[in-house]
Amino acid sequence: MAGPHGPNFTDAENFQLCASCINTSIDPVTGNSQMQATYWKCITVDFMSGMRAAAEKKAREDEEEVVAVVERSMHLLQTRWTAIQGSVSKFSGCWAKIMARNASGNKPYHENVNDSTLNI
Repeated sequence: MAGPHGPNFTDAENFQLCASCINTSIDPVTGNSQMQATYWKCITVDFMSGMRAAAEKKAREDEEEVVAVVERSMHLLQTRWTAIQGSVSKFSGCWAKIMARNASGNKPYHENVNDSTLNI
């Protein structure tokens, strides 16, 4: 459903935004020690590149034409990340508590977790 500012973000876009933020933050050349505008410009470029690549891959797999990718502005990505970041912080806090509860001598919980467990 389209909101007043354009179509809502899809799950694929949310995932790509998170990946783009991580990719930009861990880049050893730029990292997150750059100016905010430059940092978000890099995220925006990575985001749009990732979305285009995903659309092209899906078109090849389905043997269809490439579907147009919705252009997302830097400001819109920043706003969306702010919404996502709150949930990510809550999850990280819960995960840290779970990891801290691991009893001494027991197998760490995360060794029993895989992508299917987390539904990734």
